[in-house]
Amino acid sequence: MAIYHLRLTPVKKAGTTIARSAHHGGHRLTTRGAVGKAAYLAGERLHGHDGQTVDYRSKADGVEHSQLILPGGGTTDRERLWSAIDAHPTQRPTATIARDMIIAFPHELGFEERKAVAIALGTWIAERYGVAVDLGMHKPDVHAGTDERNFHAHYLISERRVSATGEIGLVNRELNQMVCSRRDAKRGRAQRQQTAAAEIRAAWQGIANAALAAGEHQERIDARTLKAQGIDREATRHRGSAATKRLREEEQARGATQARGGDRSNARSPERSARPAPAAAAGRTVAELRAELAGASRELAARSRAATDRIAAIQEQRRPATMGPAITAEIGSVQSWLHDPAQQFIRAWEAADRASALRRRVREAQRARRALRAPTAEEAALLRAAGRERARADKLCERLEKLLDQAARLDPAERLTVPAASVSSRQLDAIERELARHVRKAREHPTAMELR
Repeated sequence: MAIYHLRLTPVKKAGTTIARSAHHGGHRLTTRGAVGKAAYLAGERLHGHDGQTVDYRSKADGVEHSQLILPGGGTTDRERLWSAIDAHPTQRPTATIARDMIIAFPHELGFEERKAVAIALGTWIAERYGVAVDLGMHKPDVHAGTDERNFHAHYLISERRVSATGEIGLVNRELNQMVCSRRDAKRGRAQRQQTAAAEIRAAWQGIANAALAAGEHQERIDARTLKAQGIDREATRHRGSAATKRLREEEQARGATQARGGDRSNARSPERSARPAPAAAAGRTVAELRAELAGASRELAARSRAATDRIAAIQEQRRPATMGPAITAEIGSVQSWLHDPAQQFIRAWEAADRASALRRRVREAQRARRALRAPTAEEAALLRAAGRERARADKLCERLEKLLDQAARLDPAERLTVPAASVSSRQLDAIERELARHVRKAREHPTAMELR
């Protein structure tokens, strides 16, 4: 069954500080703006106007197709365009400069059909609103547990109008009202006019259904709510990457508990406790243990990355804020002028003077930022805790990699008597001893397959 999914979220200026919730560490992070979004959807390495580099080349294998679409069929450099949009002066430092849109392809469509409808929707948006649309088609990461039908596309839509040559214009007020009702100035009340979001949703429905009909598929998608369609059931919610990871970990934990003889809560029930428990020597197979060790390794790697991010955020807070958003915006404006050959002769002298003055200010700001201020007592405690967490996670990760190598030498169907693959040193010691014993046993008593 084809499912309709289209989500729109705002993209803030690069350098905007946002707060993270408690279960994400509780610290504050700095957004990477439009350049960061563009690098992610294309699986590329891009440089921002503020000197920051965003590298998503590790995700390039998951990108089926990427394309920058401009009104009139024009083209320009992806890094130059989004860096200039990030650097363009705004009234507020936390202004919205672009829209991030995600659509889910009907899984009945093949690659060429997906590519055609994705480009058609991006072209429609670019021509309808006169903006830049950056397209990135992603395929599902099946090895990470993602559903094999999860083919989707990311769109980065600029808030400002962009010409066919990549010149940035005024803000498109229609996109400002993307999720708002338009107000009638004469009547003083909100009109029920169709917003840009509703227009885009309807356009995607028409494009996708036309492709499904051309491919002789019976399925169709519908942008309306279930109530408007006359369907009496509760709508499902999109499950993000964090929820998917948590569910996979819970399933692995439940599988490990069942393999050890059932959940601990079963022992509290007198009816279940009367049943004979399975023999403790049954244990688990080598394949099951390897899956648990791999899951524990991914968890430790995530903890190490989180600790590294916390350290980087604290170190960044210790740097003096000598280069404000005004300077970085002026630098980006000068760079866009210097890259524009059509206006280079008109603004050459003025741009050169501004550029030399700004370079002096940037050099002074960079010299001032080299030295970190002394950490406060709270920052020092957080740095020590994050350092210990990262060191412990890295050490346990190394041990898990060695255990995975040892388990790979054994028959996947061989059963082991080992505890659950936890992230504690005591559990890993027991697993290491059991694996070493079975490896010695395999060497002393080779199987018939090995003898041949």
